[in-house]
Amino acid sequence: MSNIELIDSHCHLIFENFEKDLDDVLVRLRSRGIKKLVHACCELKEIPKLRKISHEFNEIYYSVGLHPLEAKKWEFNSKSVLRESAQEDRRVVAIGELGLDFFKSKNKTQQIDALIPQMELAYELNLPVIIHCRDAAKEMIQICNDLYKKGNCPKGVLHCWTGSPN
Repeated sequence: MSNIELIDSHCHLIFENFEKDLDDVLVRLRSRGIKKLVHACCELKEIPKLRKISHEFNEIYYSVGLHPLEAKKWEFNSKSVLRESAQEDRRVVAIGELGLDFFKSKNKTQQIDALIPQMELAYELNLPVIIHCRDAAKEMIQICNDLYKKGNCPKGVLHCWTGSPN
């Protein structure tokens, strides 16, 4: 194996299909030069499990956030839960997986209502975002431009991007 050090910037190791062999998965990753992993959070109820595995395995870090397909689960206290989770654990390295997905769901207003507070929180905490954007490029670009004009658009990565702003 070469001396290359890789970071998996987006994984989902707490999903059911990894429950029985997570130790083996990590052994295989290590053997291939993967040094760090960022587990993307899809919904708030995952946070305790993410915290647990990130403290069991040195190479695992995680984000906190609400995936756009879970936007109906955004509640009045969700931003506070995310803030507290991010501030209390140094292994939280991003906010997300957040974004818009109009391919699988048409609840545009709910998704935007969950997206903007998460983007603002990421900026406030100086954390990057993990953006999922499927068939909503025009809207996502507009939201990012609006936040940028206000001076509070966070930096981040695009995990999923389809569509065109035109």
